[in-house]
Amino acid sequence: PRLQWANNNLNVLLTMTIDPKSTRYARRTNITERIQDYRKSLKRWAKLPYKVIAIESSGYGNPFADILTNAKNIIYISEKIPHKPERGKGYGESQIIKYAMRDIIYDNNIYIMKLTGRYAPIDDMTELMDVLRLQAPNVLYRPNYSEWFVAKRQFYIDLAESCIEKCDDDPAKNMTWFEKNLLEFAQANNAMPYNTRIQVIETINGSNTEIEQI
Repeated sequence: PRLQWANNNLNVLLTMTIDPKSTRYARRTNITERIQDYRKSLKRWAKLPYKVIAIESSGYGNPFADILTNAKNIIYISEKIPHKPERGKGYGESQIIKYAMRDIIYDNNIYIMKLTGRYAPIDDMTELMDVLRLQAPNVLYRPNYSEWFVAKRQFYIDLAESCIEKCDDDPAKNMTWFEKNLLEFAQANNAMPYNTRIQVIETINGSNTEIEQI
């Protein structure tokens, strides 16, 4: 029943940027390496029982055609989405979310699980799905982190709008980081914290550190 539930009630949204240009604090900037990160992730998602929407924001195109041909569960879109590199990753992420909610995902009632595109779980996240299915939180998140969170469409619309206005990684401007913005919105929406780490296939994060759980 949980997989049937997920099929009817959940979309996974993967946010990707193949060419980060000069985004502030982005350290893994080599395009070839980023494509390899995303390839590894998409290969895993292709084997998982979820509907996946992967949105690549630099308009680079599709270097994953061989993987996606047989991955009927994945929709991949590469679009040049507005970005101001000097404002950092959170600003860019918010523009991807805004685009996804405006042009791709219209259902207000389903859960959307946003993940940074290089991450893919080792198992099929049954425990997390059970929390969503049985406890029906407004928002499920890991406090102080933003690699993943789960909410419904309106939460994403409001979060992205706020972050596009306020998020800026320039320390001189003393503005909000994406994680802080997410935390404030989560708390205002009676969010449920989820502290069990999700084990992911080994990868490198945006700061060039090896990661095995998020």
